[in-house]
Amino acid sequence: EAKQEKGLGAVATVLMRQGTLKIGDVFVVGETFGRVRGLINSNGERVKSVRPGQPAVVLGLNTVPGAGDELRVMESEAQTREVAAYRAQKAKDKANAVKRSSLEELFAKRDDNKKLILPIILRADVQGSVEAISDMVKDINTDKVGVEILSSGVGQITEGDIRLATASGAVIIAFNVRADSVVRDMARSNGVDIRYHSVVYRITDEIKEILSGKLAPEKRETF
Repeated sequence: EAKQEKGLGAVATVLMRQGTLKIGDVFVVGETFGRVRGLINSNGERVKSVRPGQPAVVLGLNTVPGAGDELRVMESEAQTREVAAYRAQKAKDKANAVKRSSLEELFAKRDDNKKLILPIILRADVQGSVEAISDMVKDINTDKVGVEILSSGVGQITEGDIRLATASGAVIIAFNVRADSVVRDMARSNGVDIRYHSVVYRITDEIKEILSGKLAPEKRETF
């Protein structure tokens, strides 16, 4: 698991499989990197090292990694930055290609009046929640309505999220995270709808309510 912890920054819970992880080690995990500033064991105690089979919370990451990413200790900090930057660039190129095609498909579907597509931007407190909610939301799909997740991530709602929502008409779904005053003002001035949640099942209920409200009423003529 990985998340943004108040007062600690980006943290990740890891399970060591091989070798020993210790304070001061430099590492790369997915698209992020760092130096071990602290290790907290399963009893909540600060420790100096972690051995195979032991879980621990790692402090010292520069950003929140993805759940399931593999952490590897490297020889130098320059090496960690190089590997992380390469992976991040590959992921960015892939995401941009997907986002472009998603937006094109979205507007194409909107032009075709047969189906209503609701674009969503998802933000949550931990990576596991992002993945779980994404899977739930993708199941909301009928011949009349569907949901398109344009962007998802861990942490607070950003100005970039507001810009994307403004351009695409997306609704922002926030699970256990908030927007700061600057982002709130930006959302208000651009007419962006932010929905805050702390209960997972309420998200799907609300999305269904939004979609049903956007559907045109059925017209019936009685003779």
